[in-house]
Amino acid sequence: MPKPKSVSYVVNTVEDLRNLPKNVNEAVVNGIKYKRYESYDGGTYWAAEDVKIPESVKIYRDVIIGPKVELSAGIEIGRGSTIGKGSKIGKNTVIGEEAHIGKNSDIGEEVVIGKDVKIDNNVTIKEEVIIGPEVELSAGIEIGMQSTIGWGSKIGPRTTIGERVNIGENCEIGEEVDIGEGVQIDDDVTIKNGFTIGKRAHIKERASVERDVKEGEIVEEGDKVGPEEDYDTVEFEDNLIKLRRKQTH
Repeated sequence: MPKPKSVSYVVNTVEDLRNLPKNVNEAVVNGIKYKRYESYDGGTYWAAEDVKIPESVKIYRDVIIGPKVELSAGIEIGRGSTIGKGSKIGKNTVIGEEAHIGKNSDIGEEVVIGKDVKIDNNVTIKEEVIIGPEVELSAGIEIGMQSTIGWGSKIGPRTTIGERVNIGENCEIGEEVDIGEGVQIDDDVTIKNGFTIGKRAHIKERASVERDVKEGEIVEEGDKVGPEEDYDTVEFEDNLIKLRRKQTH
């Protein structure tokens, strides 16, 4: 990697780094020195001077990497993305264009993060997770390995998502929701704050959930599931267990 020339400048925010003249190769932001490097696509990117960049990492133009960031081998970081102070990115992870990863987040190995994804501070994402474009992850979220979050979905603060969970597109999941292992959540689902979704539950398209969902429960398409509703399980002749909704009066 070529060494940048020592032409210093002082700016107010890291976003200002992208607007500096091309002959400025060092800059200070809030007392932290950043250096400009040649990017994989022939442009340039900025990284705090304490960041070590493995040779196998591909960084595209206009990326900004904050101080104390740890990058593993084989990472790819798309054009215009930002990685905040103290975050860790695991081996062979791919980050799309214009993505933002906040401070002190921990991204596992072989994760795929789509274009325009917004990840807040202190988020933990385990191995082989796929985050679709334009997803928003609030602070303190934990996502288990091999889970998927679809295009445009929003996840509230301190929500926990178990392993092998599939969340569809344009879902809105509130604060401090606990989603168990193997849950399937279809497109356009809303889950209110603080509820628990049991393991292997299936919440179908456009459902609105306002209570806890039991393990293995099916919430039908278009249902609004609130605390005024109760559910029984019944066994049919073919021994298939299904859920029957019973309204309380």
